[in-house]
Amino acid sequence: DIAVINGNYALGGGKKPSDALILESTENNPSLNILAWKKDSEKTEAIKKLDTLLHSPEVKAFIEKTWPDKSVLPGF
Repeated sequence: DIAVINGNYALGGGKKPSDALILESTENNPSLNILAWKKDSEKTEAIKKLDTLLHSPEVKAFIEKTWPDKSVLPGF
């Protein structure tokens, strides 16, 4: 049997990239999580701050430390 599983489900199920037979290349891979919100939201300033924090060096360092196997990569 064989299956194609999104990374978030595989990680949640205790799998690691090294368990896979084949992995997508991370080079020029357009798959990213995107923060989006309704422009006229009353929380626009808070969301802009969240966006800034999500793209911070501290978050990048957290991602790289938490997933040293590169199963999660910072996309910024």
